Amino acid sequence: MSRSKSRILAIPITLFCLALAFGYVRNNAENKLPRTGWTVGFHPYRAAGFNEVPVRVTSVGSEGTRGLTNVALRNRTEKTVTAVKIGWYVSTENGPGTILTRGESALIAIPNNFNPRENLELNVPPVSLTKILRPVVKGNTLRGDFSVQVVVTEVVYEDGSKWTFSQPANVARIEINYSHAMPACANQSCRWHSDLGAYQCEGAIGELCTNEGTSCTSSACEHLND
Repeated sequence: MSRSKSRILAIPITLFCLALAFGYVRNNAENKLPRTGWTVGFHPYRAAGFNEVPVRVTSVGSEGTRGLTNVALRNRTEKTVTAVKIGWYVSTENGPGTILTRGESALIAIPNNFNPRENLELNVPPVSLTKILRPVVKGNTLRGDFSVQVVVTEVVYEDGSKWTFSQPANVARIEINYSHAMPACANQSCRWHSDLGAYQCEGAIGELCTNEGTSCTSSACEHLND
């Protein structure tokens, strides 16, 4: 084959490779969050329908950009639980509770019986910060302090029956008043700062923050776990 014919064949191949590379770079950019300008905190759900959830999320564990990685659960019922779905609601921190976006896991089987009135530590397939927050990115900009409330949205019982969460119209956090004195609470939760690439423990009524550097756990204070 002549040199000129080789060059002609090489041109479309080169253009094809460039198109693939451009598509990869573009797709990669679309799957990332802006590096600065935003924070996000994970919280056990405490909004509309909070007291009706039969399996309560008592703590939420996260690991930087890997996002949601584990939850602690409390079975408040008299029935054994075999599987759950975990949902999340995104709003602005300390805002009016307007839901910006929401999501839900697939059904997660519980290998051993989750018996009545027991507590359980459950690892979930990681839900990245990109998956959680990408729907609220405008152009290539993400600005603000965001709240992610985590709740059980479906419960499957050993007897085959199910419970499903009624989707709230608003996730403003409910203020709970008690008629008697409650145990002391640190009133802090985990917040990931994009500018720092790190967690900080910050003010949040009714929560405890356990910051381990690369991971952090926000837990409901003891009197909210019943």
